[in-house]
Amino acid sequence: MNQLRDVSPTDWSYEALRYLADGYGIIYPYKDKTFRGNLPMTKAEIIALEAHAFSQFYKSINQVKESNLCINKQEITLNEIALTRDVYSSDWYYKSYKTIACITDNKYLDTDGLFHGEETVKRGEMVIFINRFINGSERFIINVFLNNNSTSQGIYDFNNNQYLDLSNNNNLAKITNVNQFRDVNSTDWFYKDLKSLVERFGSLSGYSDQTFQAYKPASRYEIAVLIRYSLSHLNRLLRLEKHNCRNYSL
Repeated sequence: MNQLRDVSPTDWSYEALRYLADGYGIIYPYKDKTFRGNLPMTKAEIIALEAHAFSQFYKSINQVKESNLCINKQEITLNEIALTRDVYSSDWYYKSYKTIACITDNKYLDTDGLFHGEETVKRGEMVIFINRFINGSERFIINVFLNNNSTSQGIYDFNNNQYLDLSNNNNLAKITNVNQFRDVNSTDWFYKDLKSLVERFGSLSGYSDQTFQAYKPASRYEIAVLIRYSLSHLNRLLRLEKHNCRNYSL
């Protein structure tokens, strides 16, 4: 983390970046050792981050599956899924896409059925990518444990209002209800995923005028922060499942 020349401890996203870099090794700097957090990120880059993060959960589950009686050993592998027409085995993000497509049942595609990996991620797309990654990861974690002992039925919400600390970024406002966004309607294509994230995290960042600006490119900082809190959420679920599983086995 200290190798990033343009990131300092006073930056509003510093703790999220440190969490990802030190805990998961998934912060990819530019060749000049800068992060350039205000620049946009492509769809291919965001699924690469998500796939790397998911691999850590996969390793954690595999480490306990032999010794834990509650592990459903028959459901430890990902199922193959048909890939979209614009993702090729020669693409640098091919393996990442395969992983995320399996987790999310290929729910990252545009209306034309294509992925468009080199396109910039908009804020509306960002919440879709993050929310569906969480949903898919939750299902995988829960299905690994015996169904009669799972703490969750479907999606698990922690509703922790302390997840997103926005106090160090004067350009952002803390949104605790999706209806607080002045430019978001229930008919918007990203609405369900945005609502899910706000309810899941207890709060989410909007602009100081209480707009979401769904078509604005999402910055590398914003995506890193959301992935960091996604991992915190999934880690808590995994620990909870393990804890209840041990109690059930006694």
